[in-house]
Amino acid sequence: MWITNKEGVIFCARLEMVKLQIITKVTLILATPIYCLLALPMASMAPLSFLAFDSPGSDTMLAPWIFVIGMMSLPALLIAAIVVGWVLYAAKKYKFSLLSLLIPLVSVVLIGLGVLMTK
Repeated sequence: MWITNKEGVIFCARLEMVKLQIITKVTLILATPIYCLLALPMASMAPLSFLAFDSPGSDTMLAPWIFVIGMMSLPALLIAAIVVGWVLYAAKKYKFSLLSLLIPLVSVVLIGLGVLMTK
């Protein structure tokens, strides 16, 4: 409930900030082990993505290049998302911290484009 005096409005704004801080912290705590566990197998699978160039003429096609770039960048972007998320959380930029967890979607989109372009 909004109180009409100035102190009540500031209190409600602070309450919203505290809610956002708690949501961001819980999300980062949950995302950190998940992203780290995803980065381990992806780091071992990434070098195998070069097998996309195995067929003749595939080195001149665009789809294998997009797929390989997506696969090679995914482990690094998973770790970068966690690091950037925690740095932004420490800087009290909670909304940007949550948005930084979407950084690996760039690689997922590239992998999807690479797969869809081959068919």
